[in-house]
Amino acid sequence: MVNKLLLARFTTVLAVLFLLSACSNKEKLVGAEGNPKGSSAFDMAFFEAQRAKAVGDEEKAYLAFTKCIELDAQNAVSYYELSRIAFLQNNSGLAVEYINKAVSLDEENRWYRAARAEYLLNSGELEAALKDNIWITKRDDATVDEYYQLINNYIFLQRPQEAIAAYTAMENRFGHNEETSLQKLDLLQKIGSGEEVLQELNTLLEKDPNEILWIERKVQVLQSLGRGDEAFSLLEQMAAASPNNGPIHLELAAFYHRQGKKEAALQALNIGIFSNDASYEAKQNALLKVFPPGYLKVENKEEVSAVLDLLREKHKNNELAHAISGDYYTQMGMYAEAQAAYSEALAIKPAQFELWMQLCSIDIELQDWSALELHSNETILSFPNQPQAYLWKGIAQQQLDNHSAAIKTLKSGEVLVFGDVFLSSQFAGALGESYHQLEDWSNSDKWFEKAISLNGNDASTLNNYAYYLSLRKDQLEKAAKYSLRANELSPASATFEDTYAWVLFVKGDYAEALKWIEKALQHGGDQDGVVVEHYADILYHLDKKAAALEQWKAAKQIGPGNAVLDRKIADKTYYAE
Repeated sequence: MVNKLLLARFTTVLAVLFLLSACSNKEKLVGAEGNPKGSSAFDMAFFEAQRAKAVGDEEKAYLAFTKCIELDAQNAVSYYELSRIAFLQNNSGLAVEYINKAVSLDEENRWYRAARAEYLLNSGELEAALKDNIWITKRDDATVDEYYQLINNYIFLQRPQEAIAAYTAMENRFGHNEETSLQKLDLLQKIGSGEEVLQELNTLLEKDPNEILWIERKVQVLQSLGRGDEAFSLLEQMAAASPNNGPIHLELAAFYHRQGKKEAALQALNIGIFSNDASYEAKQNALLKVFPPGYLKVENKEEVSAVLDLLREKHKNNELAHAISGDYYTQMGMYAEAQAAYSEALAIKPAQFELWMQLCSIDIELQDWSALELHSNETILSFPNQPQAYLWKGIAQQQLDNHSAAIKTLKSGEVLVFGDVFLSSQFAGALGESYHQLEDWSNSDKWFEKAISLNGNDASTLNNYAYYLSLRKDQLEKAAKYSLRANELSPASATFEDTYAWVLFVKGDYAEALKWIEKALQHGGDQDGVVVEHYADILYHLDKKAAALEQWKAAKQIGPGNAVLDRKIADKTYYAE
């Protein structure tokens, strides 16, 4: 399919130039019938045609230009103008007919040839258009755009060798530039001519020996040709000749990494990142090659951190340097460093919603609730229609024991959710939590029930609601049902097993409660003071009071402890909370 954007680029220019041509070549106004130059009939018709064209009256212009060629059948300009009107009216056949007449009357007029090429290309007659493309590019006044039109035509006709020859001719006339060189290289590689690509790259490197783009391509081509040793030798030679050349060392770092030469790769990477002549993008690409995300090891932490510090120092005003550092720190579990890096990136460029979300997730990892409230609020100010930010601000306020504010925030965000059932259920569950903490049982139950109706497979919501019901000694059958379902969804969870044990305890089923609390202890609950205290309470009601006392003491030692627990130990008696 012919590229109509390319074809249309000359339309306005052509129209202006032909008008100028008409005004500056009065001798072409002499007709076959011998109308004298500037005859009043022709001049009036031509003037009327130009005036109609100027105001966009194509029909009147067409009639007037037709009158012109009736008065002077040898007037090329009028035929051209008629061709433009026909073309604009999507009558390519008539446009070609008129422009052929114009060309026959003035074969050396480049603008007529350009118009004909345009019409022929538009109608899919590529071979015919090619003749005019070639004729134009042989002229001394040929433009870069006209060469591109010729090249594109060759490509459409699947004649890559001739397209490459046209690229070369264009470069010889106008010089090299990165865009055309890349296009030419891509075309050479598509036809599978590795040696020709190599030759072209050598030419480019002679002109710009430090251009990392050409070095990288040459290394890749050498490797594809099975000449890896040459590729490696090329990089080392260039690095030796230019010991502070950043782009070369960055490529060498990636090469050392592929060879498993860790220390050499790290040294070359540091040189490249410290350099001022390599772009940030080149440094980032090299970093990703030497330390691929997802493959970081614990022993890499110190090395990677040092490289990231250097990258951020050299590009302190580039938010990407801080953002990618945050990504690496996150993967390495260095959450405080990630928090600082993301914060720096957002200070430089705040309008990055995904990065704000990443920073908030780091706040949650750090359990830095004040930071989460601050960062989620900043997100809301910049992106007031994004509900996730409201959810995280509400969670932060819950953790800061400000449940009234949390309810207000959560309700503001909940109404912004459309079509996301999971997110709606999270809002509902969070509202149930805050209403519970405010002892508003009616609203708490309403929102928990809504959360479960939206997503009955959210184990955490099922567990929390069941536990709160057990604390209130309310709807215990429902609590048991929800808690058991949570354990089915997420087995071997000490927290969920403890909840079910406690629901059974409140129901008075101490023997079954013992089975579940022992499961919780086996799955890590023995390190949780609340779980161990529950274990002791169950033992006490099974008349194992000595064992219960020992476990109460163990719970106090684990922490965090509470006044009721202290009374149990002091009086060796169970007290309900």
